[in-house]
This record gives sequence, C-alpha cells and structure tokens, in this order.
Amino acid sequence: MTDDGDKFFEYVVIGTGILGSISYKVLTDKKFSTKVINVEDLPNLQNHKDNKFNFEKNTIFYGLGGTSNIWASTYDFYPKTYDLSYIDKLYTEKNFKSVESTLKFFNVPIAELQKNHFEDKSYFLSDVPKQNINLAIRNRELFKFEDIFNKIDLLNISLKNLKIDPINKVIQDKYSNKVIRYNKIILAAGGIGNPFLIDRYFTKNKNNGKNYMNHLKFSPLVFETNKFIKTTKVTGLRRTKDFELFPTYQVENNSEGLIHSFRIYTALRSDVHPKSKTLIKVIDKIIRKFGFSKFFKVLVYTDMKPATNFLKFDNDNIILNTSKDSTMNLIVSSISDIHHLLESHLKIKNVFINTDYVVREGSHHIGTTIMGKNADEAVVDENLNLFGFKEVKVIGTSTLPAAGSGHPTLTAMILAILKLKSDF
Repeated sequence: MTDDGDKFFEYVVIGTGILGSISYKVLTDKKFSTKVINVEDLPNLQNHKDNKFNFEKNTIFYGLGGTSNIWASTYDFYPKTYDLSYIDKLYTEKNFKSVESTLKFFNVPIAELQKNHFEDKSYFLSDVPKQNINLAIRNRELFKFEDIFNKIDLLNISLKNLKIDPINKVIQDKYSNKVIRYNKIILAAGGIGNPFLIDRYFTKNKNNGKNYMNHLKFSPLVFETNKFIKTTKVTGLRRTKDFELFPTYQVENNSEGLIHSFRIYTALRSDVHPKSKTLIKVIDKIIRKFGFSKFFKVLVYTDMKPATNFLKFDNDNIILNTSKDSTMNLIVSSISDIHHLLESHLKIKNVFINTDYVVREGSHHIGTTIMGKNADEAVVDENLNLFGFKEVKVIGTSTLPAAGSGHPTLTAMILAILKLKSDF
C-alpha cells in the first residue's frame, strides 16, 4: 500500500442516503473533517428457495441518495406498537428542540407532526369506536440529496475495490490506490448494506442480520360507497402548500403482539364489477378526474415477525430466509376486524374480499443490526457503537429492535442525531 495521497479524516461516513446525509450535516456543522463514501455495486437481496415472502428483485437502490430518494419524504411518530423504553425516552420536548434545526434542513415537518393529533374528526372512519389513528405527513417535494454533499468530501468506490482495515483505521480504493485514514467510522448503508459491511469487514457477530423485518403490504378488501363521494373525504388525504397529510388506521391483534394498520385509496369499478360496461367505466374515470369516486381499496400494512427472519451472507450475496414467519397465517382475524369496521359504516354499500392480492414489501429494512445492552443479544449498544469496535457507529433503521405500524425513518433520524451529538 502506497502512502501517496494519504489523508486523515476525523470521521468517515459510508452511505449517501438520508442517514448518511444526516451524519454529514451534523458532523460538518461541528467542523469535523468528514469523508463520505458511496459504495457502488453493493449486492441486492436474494430470496431463499423456501421463503414465505418472495420479495421482488431490485427493490433496494444504491447510489447517491439510495432508497431515501423514494422513502425519506414520509414521516410519522414511532414507535407506536412496542414498548421500546430506551427509544421512547428520546421522544421528549428537550430532545426535539436539540434536533429541530437539523430536521428542518431536511424539510422534515416536525412542528406539523407535533401539533396534529386528529382533533379535526373529518376523516372517514372517525365515527367508528375504538379506532386508533396515526397521522403521517409526506413532503410534496423530495429532498435533493445531491445538494447535501460537498463534492470534495464525496468518494465513490466500487465494492470490489473497497478495502477496510478497522485495526489500523484505514480505507483503501484498490482501483485508484487512494488511502483514507480515519478516527471514527459511521456505517449508514441501510438495513441491508450495514449488516453486509459488518460481516465482511468488521466482525462475525452472531446477531448480525438475525432480526430482519420489513413492512408487508397487500390489498385484501375493496368497497363501494352508496354514492359518489369526494375522494379526500374517504382517503383522508389533506393537501397543504408543502405537505400531504393522511391517516393510518390501526387494528390491534393481541394474539400476534402486533398492531396492523391500513389506509384507504381509490379503486376502479372493475375491481369489484369486472363485467361492467365500458361506457360506465369511462364515466367513472371522468368523474374521478374531478375528485369523486364510489370505489375504494384498503391497503393493509403489517410487519414480519421479530427475531424470526434472518439474512445469510455468502461471498457477494445477501440471502433472506423467511420460512418460519407466521405473520400472514395469523393476520386473518385482523382482516376480519377491518371488514367489520367497514361494513358498519353508513356510507358503505358493499365490501368485497379480494382473494388475488399480492403481498409486497415496503422497503423498510429494520432490525438487522439491532441495538441492545450486550453482544449476546445485539449488534450495537444503546449508543449505536458496534460491539468490539468503539470507533465504529452504526445508524439507521437497522438498529431498531422491533418494527411498528408506521414509517421508521423519523425515529432513526432522531436517534442518529442524538447519538452522534453525544460523542462530541
């Protein structure tokens, strides 16, 4: 290894998605010298032959921005399903104030999330008793990740040319022979990339990749209203100048220890009446353009079982095994609960069961480098330090020990900002 062009950085961040961007912003604001590495050609997720859930290929996106280009614009408060006391304690007014400026830089509508508690009961199922409603907010414009990084601080390295020596704290690009020396390294390569890099370069931690979870989504129910209704009244979508607000309904299933959630979207007449005349379907589409519909679908969100699904790393492959997950077998009662809730609504004429639904993943890869108190039960400690490597911090949804009924992005962001700042 040549020393030509060697340079020392206080921090190296691996990953250019929302958590890599958060890290870069926090560190450079504190004037730390920071190098960001975008690892090209990281492997995609492969399916084990006996999987219960065969996720589609190419649902993981690498490159500048990563999957954050798609998912990092939607936020809600989380966790709402599990008693994660050491994460819940972070949700204080004092902590929100300390991260507020960073979140605002990324266009996260933290103030709007805090003041919206559905005091306005105009959403569709507001008159159904015992319904818990969660509000999510989506930015109407995606954040431009290419605007975050100073080009001088950004380095692209292909996985085949990447060499990390954590003992000597050296990173090398074997293609260009560039050498980077660092004091601390932050892994922010996502729920799949983080455990892969840990397995390859750092440690064979027995818990690494062993708690894989993801949101599953599918549409088992479609319903027809008595008359045409303004779609925003049924879907709950509210548009403001900069944001979209929409409700998520939650149905508790105690036998599973999970809270399934669902949202309502518009559907087509053909979804429930496939033999409808063409003229009627054309008229429906015209009316929909004016914001009205009689047909809506229910999209259910649920979670893969904690501590059931795991990743296996084989050379340049990441293989997912979900053969023992019982989520879909046990969700029937929850679908029945949702069916009952809809049938009881005075404005609904018919509810139809869709038997041909496809289970898809939500691309929220959670729990693969779980946080905990010791290396026997976790991959990182409660300060997000990789066990056995005090100079390595792992951030992102991969550290969350359980999934919930909402988008995990905001929790991962707040956790990362607070834990990064605690090192200063």
